[in-house]
Amino acid sequence: MTDEGGYCPSRSTLYVSMLPYAYTNNDVAQLFTGFGKIARVTILRDRETRASRGVAFVQFAQPADCARACAAMHNTPLESFTLHCSISKDNGRSTEFIKKRKYSAKKVCFECQGGGHYSYDCPRNVLGAREKPKKKSTKRRTKFESGEAEVFFDMDATDIGVATLAYEAKPHVPASPTRPRKQLKQDTYFSDEDAPCD
Repeated sequence: MTDEGGYCPSRSTLYVSMLPYAYTNNDVAQLFTGFGKIARVTILRDRETRASRGVAFVQFAQPADCARACAAMHNTPLESFTLHCSISKDNGRSTEFIKKRKYSAKKVCFECQGGGHYSYDCPRNVLGAREKPKKKSTKRRTKFESGEAEVFFDMDATDIGVATLAYEAKPHVPASPTRPRKQLKQDTYFSDEDAPCD
């Protein structure tokens, strides 16, 4: 939980049940993209067979988007199923499941474990292929842009700078002479083992 105004995953996560079993993460994401930015989609699956259990959690970026999706999609018929949507309840264990995934360098689909394609392009997606996610571009700024360094170093030396304006001119007062501190050293090493027994 976070304080007021902050991001709270429990208030922005939608619990969706009665999903068609053939739906993949991408299909569920396509169902809810019209309501706002989706942070994560998790479909509950059987541990052994990895088959869908018909239940998913859709985490939105904004709690208001989650509330709108819940109101609009609750009791909506979908392929002979009726979707049931509610805002998920926090059981206090959410931090256990938040971890950074480690992906291999191989091009493997998350949905079908097949090679040659990714999950957004998987042929098992019932609603078709999804748009490829855009990579976040991290533009690293150099210390100076082109031409900016020359302008900076060609400036007049008459610039007094902000630091000198911040401090008023005070007459120089010589500091009182300080003596170095005398360090105390122990004369001998004391050990209980060396003590004479009575």
